[in-house]
Amino acid sequence: MRALCLERKFQQKKLGKGKRGKNILYFGCKNREQDFLYKDEMEGWKKEGVLDELHLAFSREQKEKVYVQNLLEQNGEETWKAVEEGAHFYICGGTRMGKDVVVVLQKICEKFGSVGNGVKFCKKMSEEGRLVQELWS
Repeated sequence: MRALCLERKFQQKKLGKGKRGKNILYFGCKNREQDFLYKDEMEGWKKEGVLDELHLAFSREQKEKVYVQNLLEQNGEETWKAVEEGAHFYICGGTRMGKDVVVVLQKICEKFGSVGNGVKFCKKMSEEGRLVQELWS
């Protein structure tokens, strides 16, 4: 993910801020103080406009756990608009998180996109290279 953001930073310098698609990052970990390893980079990219949006989920910092998939679901309508505009999704992290994010994306596609079957729709996105996962156990 860092490499993608560095590429976007290069594109921003080469093409200018307004000549590229939106760049939205959802990042999650347990605790901001212990696990937010790339805090300075991510916040810098947001400040520089490399990231249009930075959504953070720190699951152990409040009584009720909040995960990336929860934030994605809260932004369902915006997420569907991005899908319609040809967005690419790159999911990196644990296997369970990856599966949960895809389930939420399937629900978003059905709810806001009227695509019928969100599972088939996301499978098509994957076949087109628009939904890529790098997951580990």
